[in-house]
Amino acid sequence: MSFNSKNRYHPEGKKTYFINGQKFYNSKGQRDGKQKAIDYCLANFLNSNDIITFDSDLECNRYIYLKELENASKIKNLGVHYLLKVQDEFINANGDFIPAITYNADFIYQDCETGKRVVEDVKGASLFEDTRFLIEKQLFDHNFKEKGLYIKVVLWRDKKWVEWKIGDKKKPSKLIKKQREELKKLKAEKHQREVEERRKERLKKRYDELLEKPKRTKREEARLLEIKALLS
Repeated sequence: MSFNSKNRYHPEGKKTYFINGQKFYNSKGQRDGKQKAIDYCLANFLNSNDIITFDSDLECNRYIYLKELENASKIKNLGVHYLLKVQDEFINANGDFIPAITYNADFIYQDCETGKRVVEDVKGASLFEDTRFLIEKQLFDHNFKEKGLYIKVVLWRDKKWVEWKIGDKKKPSKLIKKQREELKKLKAEKHQREVEERRKERLKKRYDELLEKPKRTKREEARLLEIKALLS
């Protein structure tokens, strides 16, 4: 079984919308992917409520792979984004109310060969930086042990899906370095965008201030035109 792995991983926040075998992504700096998917539904007489949202293209590709397994009768009852309670709410020794801890599984399905229920989470480069998830996994695996359940962590390695287990070697050092550099680059780009947005806000504020002045000097007139050109 195969799928198109091109651009398979998007950074956190880069949503992938999937319907009828089609994927839609947000444009750079915009969150219009959902609208693109809705427009596609309108053009093809599809129900927009059937659009599935994924946190990354990698997760979407795993869904396509699991659908192929379901169509081949190797798994059944495939569910997406299934909310499970990891720990009940309780009152601590100080009398404080501690809310329940919930975990939103990427996928849940039944393996037709073993008959067992599988709870699955797809992870990319951020796995070993996501300490919250690792804690959730430990809690879940402990509390659901008697039911034969645990969170199956799936990674895309060497052009195939593999299950990662706690204690496994994380990744080759070269791959870790490469992914860290990618994450660093993404953070730097995000920071640059934020800096640019703040700069635009300052320019807009100054533009409005100059525009509201009843009389402006030649220097202010020149600055007003300069800001207008920059904003456009």
